[in-house]
Amino acid sequence: MSPLSALRLPMPPSLLAPLRSGVAAGVRDATGAIGRLVRPHRGVWSYPGRYYIEVRGVHGTGGERVARRVEQALEEHPRVRWARVNAPSERVVVAVDKPPPSEQALITRIERAEARAPAAPPEEFDEWAPEPRHPSGGPKAAQSLAVLTADVAGLGVATALRLAPWLRLPAEAAAAMSVIQNHPRLRRLVLAVTRGEPTEATLPVLSALTQGVATRGGGIALDLLQRLALWREAEAEGRAWAAMEPQLVHGPQDVVAEPIVVERPGPSPQDTVERFAERSMAAGAVAGALAVPFAGPRRGLAVAFASVPRAPGAGREGFATSLGRFLALRGVLAMDRSCLRRLGQVDTVVLDEEALRGDRYEPIDLELLGGAEPGRTSERLFGLFDPDQPLETRRDNGWVLGPLDRLELTGRTGQQTAARLRRRGSERVLGLARGRRLQAVVGLAPQTVPGAEA
Repeated sequence: MSPLSALRLPMPPSLLAPLRSGVAAGVRDATGAIGRLVRPHRGVWSYPGRYYIEVRGVHGTGGERVARRVEQALEEHPRVRWARVNAPSERVVVAVDKPPPSEQALITRIERAEARAPAAPPEEFDEWAPEPRHPSGGPKAAQSLAVLTADVAGLGVATALRLAPWLRLPAEAAAAMSVIQNHPRLRRLVLAVTRGEPTEATLPVLSALTQGVATRGGGIALDLLQRLALWREAEAEGRAWAAMEPQLVHGPQDVVAEPIVVERPGPSPQDTVERFAERSMAAGAVAGALAVPFAGPRRGLAVAFASVPRAPGAGREGFATSLGRFLALRGVLAMDRSCLRRLGQVDTVVLDEEALRGDRYEPIDLELLGGAEPGRTSERLFGLFDPDQPLETRRDNGWVLGPLDRLELTGRTGQQTAARLRRRGSERVLGLARGRRLQAVVGLAPQTVPGAEA
């Protein structure tokens, strides 16, 4: 009997049971290892004299009670000066004395406070925030570290399977994971059912490993490049945050923030990528079903899985990571990086008018009265006008410029002219008089900041 045929003999039951138990134990150990890698116990970032520690259960209604319990538990520590929870970023900022307490001692107090807090309504899961929202999370705490490891392992498996192709999984296994990841509604359904735990963290890792066993590794290479870009984005934001934090935080009043409990008046709009993914996969499913009677079930599935669009999502993620990194390199921080992934959903831009206004005023309108000479009147206007103190009364060689109600005038008061200028857009109105006779009424408006017109 040849060695190859001996390998095909059935295994005795006495050896099969221990093998099964060993495989099950190995799977449990591997799952635990992936879980520890993917989901760190609790994010901690430190600056001399301050800790930023992840805190849970502070979103939505009831989050205030959890935050107060956490703050009270931390401030009872003898070497903690103050502690304040920033609920939107899920961080508690702890100011400590020297020598500082250990991180584990602070985390233990936070966990006890979270456990004692009354049960709060379930929080809305945000599928757009797979990475740490706060810049203090940095690249090492990011989920991308786990997926990078899984991608490297998947590439190694794909290489090994070229030498042992009989161990490969069906390609449909990797395609099914890709469908869940790329179809917006399916992904949202899976994450909603599990509340994001642990699916949010393990889904990309399982996808990477499945692709390694079931494919030749092309999709893993693309994912590896995306995760490297995500790592660079997080690293740049971490450096920018470390440089800005001392100027931003001077006391507890600078970090405290209550939970955001205001709900949207309606559902968020779909962006183009989501609409295209849903329509493409729906069309592929129909085409695959029609192909089954002629080409068979497996080829029908291949036709359906071929419609999974990875390029649009990869393009969106590539743009977001590049934008986040370039902003961080220029000293601009997105405190919630998921907002850069939502730009495709923006259909309305609201600009704060005050943000486009300067502190200086300028003349924008002028009406001459009583046959005043245009050239000389304009010359005296710009000679007397001060953009830094536009409402101050100024005098020079018998000419007076100031608010109409402060001028001592004989004859015309200019009130009707001033009303016309306000209707045409002037915010302030001045009068220009020669002696006691009003020569002109001037309309003023704030100067706009550079680029406001664009």
